[in-house]
Amino acid sequence: MSNRLKATDAHPRRWISEESINGAPPQEDHGQRYEFLLVAPPGLVEAIAGVIAAEVRPSIAAREDRWQLWNIEETGARLGRSERWIRERVRRGDLPHVKLDGGALAFDPEDVRRFAASRRVPASSTARQPASE
Repeated sequence: MSNRLKATDAHPRRWISEESINGAPPQEDHGQRYEFLLVAPPGLVEAIAGVIAAEVRPSIAAREDRWQLWNIEETGARLGRSERWIRERVRRGDLPHVKLDGGALAFDPEDVRRFAASRRVPASSTARQPASE
């Protein structure tokens, strides 16, 4: 098996040796876009994935540890709505919330995300026709 990188642009296809990538001076690309396919030895991708996963896991765990409820102002800011609008949705029973001591409203970020996702409108299957001149 050869250790070559395949570089492609619109046309023609080019094959570039590993040595030319590592040792060649940079060349002008003349606006061409290249995609590279690297043939890796067996096990290399899994080893790299393991290292990346070990680096990412602590940051995900740290984010989960920082979990907290959003107040009405934060919730309104994330939804792009006023506090009045948020209070109205709570009153109607549309927006899940937590009622804290003293009656303050708080919102679980996941509940707010689900609320927004449930109101997502898919793109229309019919394309708009341009206005005739």
